[in-house]
Amino acid sequence: MNARRKAKLDLVLHRMFHLKAPKVLMALTILLCLNPEISIFEEKYDIVELFAGQEWISRCYKHFGYSAAALDILKGNPETSKQDCMDICSDAGFALALLTILNGKFDAMVCFIGLVCSSFVTISSGTHYRAPWDPLGRTHIGMVSLGNLLASRTALLIFAVAAMNGAWVVEQPRSSLVHWHPRFRDLWRSLPKVYQAAWWMGAYGSLTMKRHIAWSNCRSVMCFDLGTITKAVQKKKFNHQAKSARTYKNRRGKKAFHGTSFLKGTQTYPPMFGLKVLRLHHRFCTRKEALPRSCSETVPDGFQLFKSLPWEDWWNDANTKSVFAYLRGSRDLELGEWRELMPTHI
Repeated sequence: MNARRKAKLDLVLHRMFHLKAPKVLMALTILLCLNPEISIFEEKYDIVELFAGQEWISRCYKHFGYSAAALDILKGNPETSKQDCMDICSDAGFALALLTILNGKFDAMVCFIGLVCSSFVTISSGTHYRAPWDPLGRTHIGMVSLGNLLASRTALLIFAVAAMNGAWVVEQPRSSLVHWHPRFRDLWRSLPKVYQAAWWMGAYGSLTMKRHIAWSNCRSVMCFDLGTITKAVQKKKFNHQAKSARTYKNRRGKKAFHGTSFLKGTQTYPPMFGLKVLRLHHRFCTRKEALPRSCSETVPDGFQLFKSLPWEDWWNDANTKSVFAYLRGSRDLELGEWRELMPTHI
């Protein structure tokens, strides 16, 4: 490991420690650094867009000369014998997402995360049974357990963004319960500040009004709110549009929802929203509150810091052991003095 890479690694591990990030995330970062075939800490990206979909945010950034990385399962085309590196649920996919974040610009990057919402929103509550007092829902159902895995892994990636001293934004439909997930609650307590904002996507040219909500470590996220949409505008602009959901009364006489074929199209951000994120980029980079005040400028040796920490929570709900084994098993690793700190059996 060259001196520049070691200095960056020491800094990131120091920040992760003060953010109370799990040791397993530090270990994954170290394993990426110890692979000479992997480029890391290259400071390439102004923005990293996860669950990018049609990539409207990244497209806007690239159009105006910024460097952007967009990851989404729709971009993947895995071979039958390999993992899909665009699927964050796979070992390769999570490793790539973490590596992409670590290749962002130190102290000047934004990570926009449009986490898959299908197992967290009200419209599918009849399946997931989530509630603030039971945020994990019916874990024996595949869709629900997959949503929990995505939420846990997203929380780990937010720790990585904060360790890069970057700004992050997690966006969801207004009815989403993802912020009640235990890993998100722990994350909120670990970070210095978390701001919440809600807005109407219809104000950005969306085909439906659709209320959205976001959390961020920068108060500028509140600028997404362009105000209310008057009833006159609603009737003129939205009443004739196809409905993304219909309401009905179930057998018990309670109000219920059913998504229409138009619902999936509302997952795509309108181009005007991508431009809004771009306009706020400088604010996000300069006004974010990513690191706690206890994080001093004196950076200790990363090896000694990592060695002093116990192996406690492996974040099994994020299946990190599988990712660790995937990276630990690389033939290109040059472990050196780190070998004694990386378990061979977990």
